This record gives sequence, structure tokens and C-alpha cells, in this order.
Amino acid sequence: MYNLDIWGDLSMVKYFSAMVEETPSGKKWALRSLQCWPILISRAKSKSILTYGDLANLINFPYPNLLSDILGHMLSFCKKNDLPLLNSIVVDKTTGIPGEGAELKAEQVPAIQMKVFAFDWFDIIPPTIEELKEAFDFYYKS
Repeated sequence: MYNLDIWGDLSMVKYFSAMVEETPSGKKWALRSLQCWPILISRAKSKSILTYGDLANLINFPYPNLLSDILGHMLSFCKKNDLPLLNSIVVDKTTGIPGEGAELKAEQVPAIQMKVFAFDWFDIIPPTIEELKEAFDFYYKS
């Protein structure tokens, strides 16, 4: 551990694990979606997919079958901002395609994933928790 006495309590480091505990329940999925953002844009850059289980392990989330709400925030943000559907690169390990919550037909998946892989995700400032929640609420609560 580093000696941070010179900084006192001014640490700027925040941990997702601690923030999830402190975040009001209405924003927890948006926070988890933000946590997934850099993982997925990195995978998109390397033109690779990952399974729900892989993603759950990376974010220390014990319920891979509950990732649909987390990825739903990302899906909503992408749809609202006319971006390729970043959530489409997270797939079921058995079928190799995204689950029902991704709102994609199996035959559409390869073309949509190619758009995700071709897009310059690192040129976009990541969405905020509020922007992710707002997009989700727009599509799913209206």
C-alpha cells in the first residue's frame, strides 16, 4: 500500500464495489453499466466478443443471468444516440449470440457486431450514470 499521508483524505480513487453499495437502487444498474463500458469498448477495439459469464467475472458480479438490466442501460444509450449496439458483443456461451434482452434476431447479430467492431469507441467520452439511466428510462419506463 502507498503512503498517502501527504494527500490526507483527498484521494480521487473511487471503487465500483464500494459505489454499488452506496448508490440508490434506481441507479445501481446504470453504475454497473458504466463499469462495463471500458471492458466492452476494449473488446470492440480488439474485435472480440465475450460471454455473459466472462463479463460477470470481470466486474465481480455474481449473477450473469441478471446482466440484462445492466446491458439494457447500454443498449438504450446506444439506441438513443444512434450508436452501434455495443451490448451485442456479449453473448451466451452456448448459442454464441446475445440473449433476448439484447433485442436482436440471430441473423442480425454478425452484421451488428461488425458495426460495433468498426466504430471508434475511444473517440467517445463515456456516458455518465445519469445519461445511462435517462436513456434506459426513456425506452423502458415510458
